[in-house]
Amino acid sequence: MSITKAIQAIDERAIVDADPKTKLVKVKTPTSEAAIKAAVTDAGYTVTGYTAA
Repeated sequence: MSITKAIQAIDERAIVDADPKTKLVKVKTPTSEAAIKAAVTDAGYTVTGYTAA
């Protein structure tokens, strides 16, 4: 499953901008940091950092 699909599975209105070259993902959602991290790791990816804007 892609990161975008994993995040939108928990918040279908989330705006996800994933860049495979830099491995950076920007997400605009009211969903909690913990839920986003869990969705990404459950999809088989590793979260190495998190910055709230």
